[in-house]
Amino acid sequence: MADDSYPALLQEMLGVTGEKPSMQSLLARVGETNPRLAPVVNYLARRQAERQEQQANEATEITVEEVTNQRESLEKLKSTIKRLYDELQMLRGRNDALAAALGACYLCWGDDPTCPFCSGIGVPAWRPVDDAFFEQWILPAARAHGTLRSESSHSIINHKPSRGNGATERNDSSQINPTAEPTQPNQTHL
Repeated sequence: MADDSYPALLQEMLGVTGEKPSMQSLLARVGETNPRLAPVVNYLARRQAERQEQQANEATEITVEEVTNQRESLEKLKSTIKRLYDELQMLRGRNDALAAALGACYLCWGDDPTCPFCSGIGVPAWRPVDDAFFEQWILPAARAHGTLRSESSHSIINHKPSRGNGATERNDSSQINPTAEPTQPNQTHL
């Protein structure tokens, strides 16, 4: 009787039946067919179960480590996003101030025909120039470049275009502060 089960066991081990047997089912078959091997089969079955449990525990430990690493990565990502958002806000403020100083659209500078603020016509001198921003941002650069020839160091340009032709008038003023920090314009981005 035991001799008849060995070919069936061998076929099952080789997968002739089409199904791939599990190690536990093979060990159980060996234990059933040969009672003298039952203690060895039981030992091997216990070892396999212990190995599977250990692998499951290792997988859990790896998962905990991965979660910790993911949390650290997430915190770094949040910090980077906050830093980038703060920088974006600061750059938007500068863009708005410079656009106001030049009388341009603060959203597209006249480059976007679908702009909701200017419809693409907001190039510099499109609207009245903000004198405070002009004095703060444009005048010092123009003087340093030598573009403006002023009779005294207190002369400023009171930049008021006359109906879009970009003409300027000179005005004397002693309230120039080229080192002042830029102030935020009243515009907001969409």
